[in-house]
Amino acid sequence: MKEYNIYTVKINQTETTMTTVMNLSNPKQKMYFSSSPKMAVIGAYATSLHDNNTWQWEERYSHLIVEGKHCVACGDWSAFKDGRDF
Repeated sequence: MKEYNIYTVKINQTETTMTTVMNLSNPKQKMYFSSSPKMAVIGAYATSLHDNNTWQWEERYSHLIVEGKHCVACGDWSAFKDGRDF
């Protein structure tokens, strides 16, 4: 069985998984979010556009999400659904 490097943080007695998001056009550029992979790629995409209105990210960018079997992507940003690191 393969082991993945998954970071788990306890915040107010709930577990939150850290999601690594990579820019597919520049693989050295990564961002880290304490949210689901879907919200993490939306966050990375919005941040790359200098959009800091976090409360509107899902409304503005969720229609751009592309989901595959193992990954979720928004624009050039991608993350593994199971939380593994790049």
